[in-house]
Amino acid sequence: RGRLGIAQDAKVVGFVGRLVADKGVADMIVALERAAAANAAATFLVVGGDLAGDALPPELDARLRALPRVVFAGKVD
Repeated sequence: RGRLGIAQDAKVVGFVGRLVADKGVADMIVALERAAAANAAATFLVVGGDLAGDALPPELDARLRALPRVVFAGKVD
């Protein structure tokens, strides 16, 4: 939490996996957009990266990065 700037008392919802369309990321984005619209008091943690040549479509990537309270941990070995 400290390394990622997430408060100790924050509720955290997480996704761990490759950031590619076939992993259901589009559905996750819709859920996060709904949660943000409802002012959900949670931090959304995204752990993972994309594969060369298999990245999210640019419009999905932009929607994900525009969401409030989303923390990207990136690829973690």
